[in-house]
Amino acid sequence: YDMGPAKNPDMMAMLAGMRDGNAEKLGLENIDGFQAYGYRSLSAHNDITIWADAQTGYPVRIEIVRPGQKIIQQDFDFSTELDDSLFLVEAPEGYDLEKEIVGITLDPKTVTKEHVAQTATRSVYVIDTTLSWTKKPFIIESTDPSNPKEKLYLAIAVGNDGRHVVIGQSIAQQDLKERFRNQGNKCLEVDGFTVVNGGPEKWYSKTMLASAEGMIPPGISEDRTGYAIETPDGTILVIGINGPLTEDELLELTLSLKSCQAD
Repeated sequence: YDMGPAKNPDMMAMLAGMRDGNAEKLGLENIDGFQAYGYRSLSAHNDITIWADAQTGYPVRIEIVRPGQKIIQQDFDFSTELDDSLFLVEAPEGYDLEKEIVGITLDPKTVTKEHVAQTATRSVYVIDTTLSWTKKPFIIESTDPSNPKEKLYLAIAVGNDGRHVVIGQSIAQQDLKERFRNQGNKCLEVDGFTVVNGGPEKWYSKTMLASAEGMIPPGISEDRTGYAIETPDGTILVIGINGPLTEDELLELTLSLKSCQAD
């Protein structure tokens, strides 16, 4: 059969694209016990229908029809916590682990706003004032493991009460702009910043906090929260916080953000 591309589609990205108007809308129906909106995308290789939970936006049923084949995916679980040990890479006995892999230096370093302004190829944001619950913020620069030609930046503020703030900024995040706009809940708009929460925030907030290992005290809270922020110039920031924020604290954090390139 003509099965089309060998690479399986990214269903979450596809759903975001469908919700942007690139698919036929099937309306609201009860699907597998969920009130769900349907979207259908027809291509040369696949006829794909995705039903998305009206409350969360997550897929609840996916139907893929190809020549001679029909695939149905359902009973998804987006809340499963995975053991960190599943993703650990340890050197075999007798080998030493080095921090340089195929010529890519992964060692992070603390840098100044001036350094970032002079060397960054895109807008990079810092926490420009000390927050009411944190110590003085700083910024880390390292090679982006997903794209060795680019830099990964982390704006970090260590919390006095354990609510550390880690803001991740990578070139890959900019490709997720429409997904951030269409997933999660818009919870704040101020001075050109748009803040959303919800969605898979437990996952990405854990990722952000884990990426700052060694820069913040150890221990990731089960009460961690996450936000995605679109800045006035269109930059996407992903934020992990090791605990909850009040509305006033979220506003304080948002208004503290400043582009290094704005000076």
